[in-house]
Amino acid sequence: MNLKQNPTKEQLISLIASKNDKAGYHMIWVSFDGDVSIDMIPHDMLPNGFAKSLEDRMQFRLETMQVGNDYVGPHAAKDLAWVDRLYTALLKNYESGAKGYIDRF
Repeated sequence: MNLKQNPTKEQLISLIASKNDKAGYHMIWVSFDGDVSIDMIPHDMLPNGFAKSLEDRMQFRLETMQVGNDYVGPHAAKDLAWVDRLYTALLKNYESGAKGYIDRF
């Protein structure tokens, strides 16, 4: 999903559904080029360390998604209120040029 290329909620739903909520903590982040990624944070890293490893490519990231809270995965993808909130936050923050850590959206 790329925020510069007319992204759709269906693309976001597919991205969310492709992840395993039980596997670990996840980070939703956007590159300077507009690519949206949802990556599982390696078990041997803290969220800040993982974000630092991406800083040369990352425009902003959202609050870390805790394991087991249905922020990602097939169940989360069916929560249309969550998808809408996330979609709106991604677009709004990218279009405004937001940078760094976004903890409220």
